[in-house]
Amino acid sequence: MDKMKWAVISGDGLPTSGLLTIFRNAAEIAIKHNMIMNEIPTDLGFSWRPDKVNFFPHGNAESHYPTWMKLSSFYQYSMCNEDFGSDLINIRKKVAKYEHLTEAEIIDVQKKINLISEYYKDYFINWLEDNSVDWVFCLNMTLSDAVPVNLAIHNAAKNYFEKKGHGGVIFWEHDIFGSYAIYENTKRLYPQNPNILTPIPQNNSHTKWIVASEALENECRNYPTELTADIIPNILPSIDKYSFNKTHSEFLNQHNITKGSSVIIVPVRVFRVKGIEISINLFGALIEIYKSKNLCSPKLLIFGSINEDPEYANFLKEQVDVLHLNDDIIFLDEVPLQTYKNKNNKWFLDEIDLLIICHVLSGAVLFTPNVENVESVGLGPALAAIAGVPCAVTEYTAFTEFYGSEYHHIKVNPASPEDAAQQLFEWMRMHAAGDAAIKMRLDKNKILIQSKFPKGPWLEFIYKLQRELYGFNLKPLVFK
Repeated sequence: MDKMKWAVISGDGLPTSGLLTIFRNAAEIAIKHNMIMNEIPTDLGFSWRPDKVNFFPHGNAESHYPTWMKLSSFYQYSMCNEDFGSDLINIRKKVAKYEHLTEAEIIDVQKKINLISEYYKDYFINWLEDNSVDWVFCLNMTLSDAVPVNLAIHNAAKNYFEKKGHGGVIFWEHDIFGSYAIYENTKRLYPQNPNILTPIPQNNSHTKWIVASEALENECRNYPTELTADIIPNILPSIDKYSFNKTHSEFLNQHNITKGSSVIIVPVRVFRVKGIEISINLFGALIEIYKSKNLCSPKLLIFGSINEDPEYANFLKEQVDVLHLNDDIIFLDEVPLQTYKNKNNKWFLDEIDLLIICHVLSGAVLFTPNVENVESVGLGPALAAIAGVPCAVTEYTAFTEFYGSEYHHIKVNPASPEDAAQQLFEWMRMHAAGDAAIKMRLDKNKILIQSKFPKGPWLEFIYKLQRELYGFNLKPLVFK
């Protein structure tokens, strides 16, 4: 059986993100079962996200990528510069306030969108042709961070896949307009609803549309398209909690983490709405409890790149200084999609290996968004469950909608983190002691998460993509 050729385009403009890790999980399953080629052409959107200043326009030379990822960028073909970046940011602002634009302003912004879009259309057509792509996954491209690029993808896909006669483009959303309520200086970064400036996936022979939750699917129903978005739950990585090895030990030594310390993780980007400052305050209160009992203090590992939002990163580092937690908090500064050792023999672990450490050292996960209506699912609680560790969570809308009341967790009140810290201390100590009651709660969490994030829908979707390319008489594969 011929293998499919996948490609991926990310709208986030970052070397790693939550949705990229989910794509990695799906891609590695497909590679494992010989369903796709193990080289995936990838554009991570560096050239069209000038707001990610430390990655625009060609990424960061220090970033590391999985062995299967074949990275490319429009930067190689273009005139990316400060003016180009300003144009993209101005277009995003105009799109966000569309309802307040005059007719002349709408015409003007449409001209600018079309001009930039033509450059990207040519780039994407050449990119698809050069790599003989069968299916291209477009992650979070419908959101209006780069409308000209989204338009270019739609037009390039039509040109390329109609000639090819099979395959297509798969728009995969974690964040969409109404539910992604991010503000900048009191103004929304994105419109509440799509408008005539924002291309939406349409019902044709070469376009598919998938979302991660029922809430996202419900929102998409009100969009101007006859195409229905299919719900395919996120697929989580497989965690072998008993595979602690030399790599993990070397990583702990590298960061001067003793075997007596627990490891608590904050598996989010360094981005304001992620509420890392709440996690730090909670951790500070937890440290005080450990010190009062003369116990070995835990360590806090923060995942995201400090280059994504340097101003926020500096704010967090100042907070750590004020709380005198410099010896207890480690900014990992970009957890890679795949574990590797650099030229200086320093280990950089992916979230799978970090979760193994977290479990073995009886740690926990902190997931503390500071805005209620930004997360579409929020993977922190799910990662805690598959690692079999406690999770402390602030209230946010999608947590209630998606995880529900059955998920056993510690509720965090940002105004008074001491209560959550005390409960977290008790859960972690019980977990370390093998307490039956806490084990039962965490086991129930894992069962719940396995039902919320089943592998079956993704396996079926991968098979469906293969079947559409190579015939309808194929028997379903057996996945082990």
